[in-house]
Amino acid sequence: MNNFPIADTDLAELSELLHRMAECNTREPVQWMARNAITKLQHFVEMHPDVMKSPEQQH
Repeated sequence: MNNFPIADTDLAELSELLHRMAECNTREPVQWMARNAITKLQHFVEMHPDVMKSPEQQH
């Protein structure tokens, strides 16, 4: 199964941030990227509340 490119913009941007964080050598950029990543993940969860449900709760 091919999941790329990622259709959801928040998740695509989150993925890009995580890749950049993994390649970063200094703390300051990683800190702002982490804050940005958390914000994008929170927005995704707000828009898709079912992703936080267990498989039993989704039925």
